[in-house]
Amino acid sequence: MTDTNISYDLASMNKQERGRHSNPHYGLIPNGKSGLRMLYLGGFFFLAGYLGTGVAAITTFTLRHSTRWVALYLAAEFAVVYLILVKTGRLYFILASGHAASVFIWFIFYLMMTFVPFTQLRAPAQFGGALFARWVTWRLVANTVAFALLAKDTAMWRCYGALLGSAVVGIGVVMYNASDTHRWTLYQNRLNAKEFELQTFNSEIEPASRETTVDGCRVAWIAFIHPSYIEPQVLLDWLRTLELDNPIFAEETKFGKSAGKESGKTHESWFNKVLEKIKFYNKSHGESVVKATEHLEVLRAELIQRNEGRQIQRDESRQLVRQETGR
Repeated sequence: MTDTNISYDLASMNKQERGRHSNPHYGLIPNGKSGLRMLYLGGFFFLAGYLGTGVAAITTFTLRHSTRWVALYLAAEFAVVYLILVKTGRLYFILASGHAASVFIWFIFYLMMTFVPFTQLRAPAQFGGALFARWVTWRLVANTVAFALLAKDTAMWRCYGALLGSAVVGIGVVMYNASDTHRWTLYQNRLNAKEFELQTFNSEIEPASRETTVDGCRVAWIAFIHPSYIEPQVLLDWLRTLELDNPIFAEETKFGKSAGKESGKTHESWFNKVLEKIKFYNKSHGESVVKATEHLEVLRAELIQRNEGRQIQRDESRQLVRQETGR
């Protein structure tokens, strides 16, 4: 678990492309082996203590009362978390297509935060650094209060104290050895997935490589995420700017390298995805949705017509070659 957490930071921070393509919402892991080792050490003690206090509190509560009360408490707490997500515009999970799937995924993430708070849920992933930090603090306090009300045995308290101390010392070691930018990303950044995706799409996505264009990035983005994570009018207006001569449609049936992660996938599949996704805006931007849909249908027809014309030209060229060869 520690390696997964630190590896995520390494991949997101130090191993990201530097310069204008770097992600401004990630910090930097400290340089040098000693700093990194201390992060691993602190992370290990924190996760071990955090998981231990959670298990101890729930086990003690179950022994004193019933698993039914534990289930009710977890359900109530998840309901509060879900209301926070809905209030911040995250009714849908970024990749989910409906309410049921979103609730299920958010519940899985809730359980992870309850027992093993992976940094993949931190800023700017799902919950945001600030909420992540508050959640971790609340969980340790809630576990301790529950244990204090139920456990009377001195030996049990010694074991719990060791677990709590491990969590507190571990996070202290991590905070002390983290760089300023890393610390900000860990526990202060208020940017969550919703705000991050909105900001990224609205400000014209920075190409990940020289071969990728801004339009190519957007093509891949809208195919990837739930439409609630993109500003409707910005997306609909951009769709209406797409034309046949755009470099992203240079190849006949599939996207080329300029489309980033969507490269190699067919134009037809992308049109189907987008036309389905923008229906999400029907109630709020009905007229704009109709115009964008009409434009995309015309563009798709033009692509088919162009490709058929190219195929005819190739067939005619082959025929001429055969005739010349026959002579």
